[in-house]
Amino acid sequence: MSLIGVAACVICPSLPAATSSHTHVRFRLSYGLTPFGDVDVELFDQEKPVTVTNFLRYVRAGAYEGTFLHRCIPNYVLQGGAGTVGNVYSSKNFEAVTVVPKFPPITNEFLVGPRYHNFAGTLAMAKLEGDPNSATSSWFFNLGDNSSFLDRDNGGFTVFGKVTAGANVLATFNTFSSNNAIITMSDDFHVFQCPLDYLYPGSNAVAFDALPVGFFGLDCPRYYDLFAVQVIQLDSGDTSLPTVAVSQPAAGVQVMTDRITVTGTAADIRGLSAVWLYHNEGPRQLAQGTTSWSLFLTNLTVGTNVLDVESVDTSGNHSLLQRRTFVRAAPPPHLAVSFQDTGTFWLHLEGEPNTTHRLQWTANIPTTTWQSLIDLSTDAAGVAEYADTPPGAESHRFYRAVCP
Repeated sequence: MSLIGVAACVICPSLPAATSSHTHVRFRLSYGLTPFGDVDVELFDQEKPVTVTNFLRYVRAGAYEGTFLHRCIPNYVLQGGAGTVGNVYSSKNFEAVTVVPKFPPITNEFLVGPRYHNFAGTLAMAKLEGDPNSATSSWFFNLGDNSSFLDRDNGGFTVFGKVTAGANVLATFNTFSSNNAIITMSDDFHVFQCPLDYLYPGSNAVAFDALPVGFFGLDCPRYYDLFAVQVIQLDSGDTSLPTVAVSQPAAGVQVMTDRITVTGTAADIRGLSAVWLYHNEGPRQLAQGTTSWSLFLTNLTVGTNVLDVESVDTSGNHSLLQRRTFVRAAPPPHLAVSFQDTGTFWLHLEGEPNTTHRLQWTANIPTTTWQSLIDLSTDAAGVAEYADTPPGAESHRFYRAVCP
């Protein structure tokens, strides 16, 4: 069962009044193609300058593209900004996370300037246990009043922003519970029934506990079940979505090779930062160019190929996902007699990789009668060999390969 979010308000007392000198950002949450809600935050630029500068450095570098919420403890914290996945729209099993590339850790500012408490509805930086000055990319929302603990632990957790809109979206996470939109990847079900998750670089197995997902019940998560996060800069006044379109290949077109150049256009009222493509639910690939873009795709799958495309503007707004399908035709197999010695014909087949072809033979050409010889499977390179030794003393044979 999928879910959408509504709930009661979260209160943020003892925080500075709104000011035009503060930066404003929007956390846009979704799972797969399902919007979940926006959370607007006012950052404390003057009060916590190092922390805000660090956070905006990640935002403006595009480091939070592809990130997801990896930890939800109702009435405590909702955390993200630590890792990315290659395709948040994919129906494939959730198996791989890439650590967000880190800038140098920053100095803890909890005691710098005004002391802002970890009340519900505030945004703070996560850090390593036992190291107050270790915050990098990971952040969290306080889902409850955590001031009695997080204001004291590990030098205090620096609050650097407050929620100004979308508190009801955050409060929805307080209604989640174990196996009801929160799963524990280290429990017996997920360990024995689901694929392992690996953290890159390093290929180390990792189990996400308290992982929020877009479904109720017990299941193995797919990438499109994760709560994806977009961080949008609001101060430019640009909240309009960019657009994107695919020019080539045409919808449903048939291509004969395993590679193709995809082209298209994109537009935005302020400016574009990137166009991303996802081929057959694989990881995102960066197109060359923006308003007029292209990408050279290789290793096309025989049969239907699915291409999803989105553009991102300079404020962090994402376009609606555009889908284009096309078909790669199976190449005809090529069969040759590579060598012949006494009584044996050495056959060399080139065709579609990992595919079974039926070899047939006849003694005379022309003929309408072919006899089956063997079903021969190509390897990953699309090659297969077979030595045919006919009975008796046949001096010649004619062969052909029949597509499956």
